[in-house]
Amino acid sequence: MSVGEYFHKQEVFTVGELSSLISQVLRSELFMDIKVQGEILSKQVKNGNVYLTLVDPGEKPDGKKAVIKVIVFSWYDKQIKEEYKEGDEVIARGDLSYYAPFGQLSFNAKDIALYGEGLELIKLKRLEEKLTKEGLFDPAKKRPLPTHIHKIAIITSASGAAYHDIMETLSKKIPVSTVLFDALVQGGDAPSSLIRALKRAYKSDADVIIFGRGGGSKTDLSCFNDEKLVRTLASSPIPVITGIGHEIDRSLCDLAADKYAITPTEAANVALPDLSEVLKGLQDRKNALENAGENFLKDKELNFNRLGSILDKHSPVNYLSRVGGKLSQAQARLSSLYLQRLLERKVFLEGKANELDKANPLNGLKAGVGLIRFKEKPVSSVKDVKKGDEVEIGLHDGVLNAEIK
Repeated sequence: MSVGEYFHKQEVFTVGELSSLISQVLRSELFMDIKVQGEILSKQVKNGNVYLTLVDPGEKPDGKKAVIKVIVFSWYDKQIKEEYKEGDEVIARGDLSYYAPFGQLSFNAKDIALYGEGLELIKLKRLEEKLTKEGLFDPAKKRPLPTHIHKIAIITSASGAAYHDIMETLSKKIPVSTVLFDALVQGGDAPSSLIRALKRAYKSDADVIIFGRGGGSKTDLSCFNDEKLVRTLASSPIPVITGIGHEIDRSLCDLAADKYAITPTEAANVALPDLSEVLKGLQDRKNALENAGENFLKDKELNFNRLGSILDKHSPVNYLSRVGGKLSQAQARLSSLYLQRLLERKVFLEGKANELDKANPLNGLKAGVGLIRFKEKPVSSVKDVKKGDEVEIGLHDGVLNAEIK
């Protein structure tokens, strides 16, 4: 008997009969393995089962939303229970059922997926967890940038604003050479294009790689979450700086890079310091070296003086100097005594000289007495000469020649 015939024949149903009839209807193929889309209004977990209340995401004119109860039994995938939260819009796949004891219609879900963008986010989250477990994002693997950079490889679109921004920023830095590896930075072909560019850069003599593009929507930037691209970047033999141009969410390429910048301009700033900063740093270093040199010399001078004082204190020269001082003092005393004795002798001799002077016959010459000599012999008597003899008369101031008359 069909359901329609059953209704026409039966005018009054017992609760059990109606419940049985509803169960039969809901077990038909029409309500088996169907999908329902809705927003999670509430979520509860009991005994391993998850109980969701889905509401119609669209607004109703009267402000009332349709509601359906969803059950995810414990034997289904654990991720179904943990990944979804209130406010998520999902698509549930399963069967309708009617629980007679409660008179409740429910939807037994076998599978649940986020709707639209939410689905992509959950895939991205799972990929990030997978690569994290493999160690691709391990901070210990991050390499420091080279101290001296001579060449930078740039991987971006040659026609994009990012390349212009990078080159303009680098023009204010220490002069370095650059090489561009042109690549698509959005769209379905972008991951493979970026991978080819990376592999070419790996074979170059660049010291560092700047990798990325300017800002864009999540869809535009989704290529930087491609698994093959992330793995290729993580295997780079050259340090990589990403500047993909989105501040809110970091891409998986950002997580795999050695350095992360939110824009291409910042990536260029990370790669090289400003020229003015370098010059200032050199001047500061010069000043520091000069100060260090002065302090070193001062320390050495102080140490030298200290050692010199110790050496002087114990030096035989000082001993000799002290002895010499004593000798000088003794010499001074001897000199004083000697001078005193000389003075005494001088006074004594001057006294004797006065006595001699008083007895000096020459004093008579000064008084008019002359000394007469004949033939170089003194004339002491008139008998010693005769008339006509030439004699010498010595006076106190000279000699006169005279003839005896």
